[in-house]
Amino acid sequence: MKHSTRHIGSHGELIAKNWLRQKGFEIVEMNYHGPYGEIDIVAQKGGTLHFIEVKTRLSTQFGTPSESITRQKCLRIRKTVYRYLDEKKPSIKNFQIDFIGIQKGSDNKLLLTYLPSIT
Repeated sequence: MKHSTRHIGSHGELIAKNWLRQKGFEIVEMNYHGPYGEIDIVAQKGGTLHFIEVKTRLSTQFGTPSESITRQKCLRIRKTVYRYLDEKKPSIKNFQIDFIGIQKGSDNKLLLTYLPSIT
């Protein structure tokens, strides 16, 4: 059964959201859209806002999830974060940009990788 890219991405974001909650993060917002792009998850833990890019891959045909984080992608994410901060004016000023990669393993189980502070 073939899944759409949107369905795969949404499922990965749900997995990431649940994992973050288990790790003590409070989910602030999902799928924030700005003129430069999208932030998949905005979460808070302690005194820091985390802007989280989530990439889900069911195969390595197009590379691993972490290989999708190019310099250009990081620049777009950073611009979108600054737009979010300007628009929403959160009381928390500390922030970081994180990455969660979800990939299907050879045993068909999904493997989650968390990379804090990617930019």
